[in-house]
Amino acid sequence: MGKDAPPRWDRRMQQRLARGEAAALGELYDRFASLVHSQAHRVLDDDAAADQVTREVFGYVWENPDAYDPKQGSMRSWVARLTHTARPSTGCGSRSARPPPRPEAAPRTWSRGCAGPRWPPARTTS
Repeated sequence: MGKDAPPRWDRRMQQRLARGEAAALGELYDRFASLVHSQAHRVLDDDAAADQVTREVFGYVWENPDAYDPKQGSMRSWVARLTHTARPSTGCGSRSARPPPRPEAAPRTWSRGCAGPRWPPARTTS
């Protein structure tokens, strides 16, 4: 990864995401989308579900950049952990057979009911 290797890259990426830089989300997506999608596909064995998990993971990262804690590991490992705990929405009221993820790791978009997440996700303001 060169001179921009973690953790410096991770901290700068988190700061850019926290400022709402859409280009940062694009850069993060370019770097980790294949990791997220392949990990989701390996678990779910379904392209559409893996696509949905990929959207939801990056939507969560966009909406919650401060949820990343550099003390817990690299941004890559955080994104992989989010993917591992993800459960794709399978329609109104139905969920996969996997147990629910821990609350601190679960993206809010995973429990939003029938309307799937928007892409690109809208930034929520508090």
